[in-house]
Amino acid sequence: MLQKTVSAKISWPVIIIFFLAVGYLSWSNAQKIDGAVFSDALLEVPKVQTENDSIKIAKPRPRQYISSPLVVLGEANVFEATYNYRLKDASNNILAEGFGMTAGAFEMNPFREELSFLNPGSGEGLLEVFEISAKDGSEQHKISIPVFFTE
Repeated sequence: MLQKTVSAKISWPVIIIFFLAVGYLSWSNAQKIDGAVFSDALLEVPKVQTENDSIKIAKPRPRQYISSPLVVLGEANVFEATYNYRLKDASNNILAEGFGMTAGAFEMNPFREELSFLNPGSGEGLLEVFEISAKDGSEQHKISIPVFFTE
């Protein structure tokens, strides 16, 4: 009888610690979307490509909350060291667009761009960074990063 009581006393703290650990891990993997908190496991959020052979975006991260001015950090190896960018809201209205130059050509070189825009309030948006083809003017090597606007 004494042995049964001791094992029951030991198992309750173990069970409580287990559930606290599971709860913490679930919360630390959660995401905030429009004020609500969701777990990536529940949402099954598709992975967003943040780089290709010509352009790599380090900031902002996919699904990050942003406001103006937005700092875009990355690297690019593009024709004549020139890249283009565009920030759109959920209705495809262009909030900011332009072009910039990397620190050099013929290899991956860093860039930093600061985009000022009128904040649409809340909701989703899309940051696009790409290269314009010298041959036909098409957009090439485009990276599209989904973002959320803060209120």
